[in-house]
Amino acid sequence: MAIVPKLPETSSRQPVYQNLTIEENIINLKQKIYDNATEITKITHKINELVNNDNQK
Repeated sequence: MAIVPKLPETSSRQPVYQNLTIEENIINLKQKIYDNATEITKITHKINELVNNDNQK
């Protein structure tokens, strides 16, 4: 019986990166962290705007 290797799962949000070096993986992870932090900052600013507008009423 042959052992079937577990292949990386795919999704629309996480493309499969194969045969990347550790450095390339680190760069990709840093970019994802930056993108997530940027999105969180935008959401936080929007929430603060909404709260401030609500407090002024």
